[in-house]
Amino acid sequence: MAADTNIRATDGSAHFTPAQLARRWGWHVESVRRAIRQGRIEAVVISRRLLVPVAEICRIETEGRIARTM
Repeated sequence: MAADTNIRATDGSAHFTPAQLARRWGWHVESVRRAIRQGRIEAVVISRRLLVPVAEICRIETEGRIARTM
């Protein structure tokens, strides 16, 4: 499945919080945080908030490593 390169977080930004990403993939939020800590998902800290860039989400979904539930 090709990833949608025009995806945006619910607030319209180009980053997802771990909670938003968990909802998108049907994961528990702690599973997303664990994958970030383990280096399986790249994230950035902006204004003390942990955020996953849309480009990283597209990369993972394009590789088929994650089954989107939405």
